Amino acid sequence: ISNTTYDSNTAGSYGGGIRHSGGTLTISSTTISNNNANTSSNGGVTGGGLTNNSGNLTMYNSTISGNDITDGDGGGLGITSGTIMLKNNTIVINSADQGGGIYASALANFTIQNNIIANNTAVMLNGPDLFADVDTTGFNIVADTDSAYNLDGRDITGVDPALGSLYLNAPGSTKTHELLVGSPAIDAGDDTICGDASTVNNL
Repeated sequence: ISNTTYDSNTAGSYGGGIRHSGGTLTISSTTISNNNANTSSNGGVTGGGLTNNSGNLTMYNSTISGNDITDGDGGGLGITSGTIMLKNNTIVINSADQGGGIYASALANFTIQNNIIANNTAVMLNGPDLFADVDTTGFNIVADTDSAYNLDGRDITGVDPALGSLYLNAPGSTKTHELLVGSPAIDAGDDTICGDASTVNNL
């Protein structure tokens, strides 16, 4: 999936925008926004914007924003199991019971690099931005975390990334949150993995 927008969808269970179960999924330059899932009758399942139940998920240069899940975890991204790599993404303003931005179970093999994960909310106050067993290879901004989070010395925590509203910023084809003047994210990423699909896929 690339250069695509999933906006304002509703699911009766989980995966309001996208639900992935098995196989391999790659998402690039895509916006998943304002989706909702309601898990009140299912219990324990996750993912308002995007759900990964199993299989391999790679996501880069994308935005997950403004999604929520009712009576569930992982407002932006919910991960039950599988191998997940997130690079160069912005995950903000999502909400859930736990893991407003991201919730991942201990069954997942989950790694993050060069992401902004901030300004999300959790009703139960557990991991507003990140509630997960996760490894990091650095250069992430994670504002609030309640996780088995193996902090890399090149990560930034506890700060507001200072982002603009979701908007179709040039030259992109999908909406993004621009970095405002003075944002701690400016020049804070790893340039070697910022770029086109071929750069990321060859890592």
